Amino acid sequence: MSRSPSDDSPSISPEQFAARFGISRDTVYRWIKQGRLSPVAIGPRVWRFRPSQVEAFINEPKRETQYTHIDENPGTAWSNRNEVNR
Repeated sequence: MSRSPSDDSPSISPEQFAARFGISRDTVYRWIKQGRLSPVAIGPRVWRFRPSQVEAFINEPKRETQYTHIDENPGTAWSNRNEVNR
């Protein structure tokens, strides 16, 4: 049975979604938990994405990643702070 182009039934598993975009399955489940992705529940603990949801994900604007600077040598940062207070 082939799918028609208008068929938008939930058919893409989170694992298939992850493979399609080259991301981990854990990332897909994290995005579901964060509300970034909204799969359809088709049974207990069984989720599927509609093809239109995948298409919408492809077309959504890229989000900018915010990075937090972490000092590679915290002892130096601590020392500098102490020297300023002397």
